[in-house]
Amino acid sequence: MVCLPVLRGSVVCFVLCNVFFIVVAETHLTGTNIHFTKPLAGEMDMLAGTGWQFIRMDLTWSETEREKGVYDFSSYDTLMSNLAQYNMRAILILDYSNSLYDDGLSVYTDEGREAFTKWAMAAVDRFQGRNVFWEMYNEPNINVFWKPQPNVTDYIALATSVGKALKASYPFEIYMGPATSQMDWAFIESCFQGGLLKYFDYVSVHPYRSEMPETASVDFQTLYGMIKKYAPTGKSIPIVSSEWGYSELYSVSCFQQNEISVNV
Repeated sequence: MVCLPVLRGSVVCFVLCNVFFIVVAETHLTGTNIHFTKPLAGEMDMLAGTGWQFIRMDLTWSETEREKGVYDFSSYDTLMSNLAQYNMRAILILDYSNSLYDDGLSVYTDEGREAFTKWAMAAVDRFQGRNVFWEMYNEPNINVFWKPQPNVTDYIALATSVGKALKASYPFEIYMGPATSQMDWAFIESCFQGGLLKYFDYVSVHPYRSEMPETASVDFQTLYGMIKKYAPTGKSIPIVSSEWGYSELYSVSCFQQNEISVNV
């Protein structure tokens, strides 16, 4: 695996290697996170040149529903068209709040959940059949993204609402979560206890750490055991590491990042 050069608007602005991988029947699929829908000249060539099969990008509620019940996904049409030209797939993150609902805080009311679910289903309807992985939120276990404070009960309620609607109308679309920051075992297990594995086709996590990446193998085994404990009988649920990297925030130098990226 190689490091992706720093791309405009990309989350790799300070993490030189922000990659993810998907394990399906011992096959590893890889990708990277981006923060743009309209690539500049050469950016798609750079992405495709890495050999990665996926990109991961926010599908931001507040930017695509600026008037209640009116949705504008046109910028994502551009992104999806560009990905198709390069035979790449998308993880689209259904995320964040909207000032039109719940005072702009993360969803906590029935009205907010209904609105978020309708918006999410409008997005799924528009891009169905394009092998998208629909990820339920980004790092809802930290207050940077779930405001004012993380609330696993509210997250479960929202993820359940979206999951029920998605599986009822679009049963072949791929749904995953909870995309936690680090291996937040209490939050993850609460999600499983709350029944989300009935809807999730994959479990996504962000195994950030200051230790070497090999240490994550123990955590993944623990996670597999937890999935097996709570998954519906006969349902196999793979793991997606949908965001992970090493940055200077962890006192990891640029040279060390290059070394570590090979092991990730």
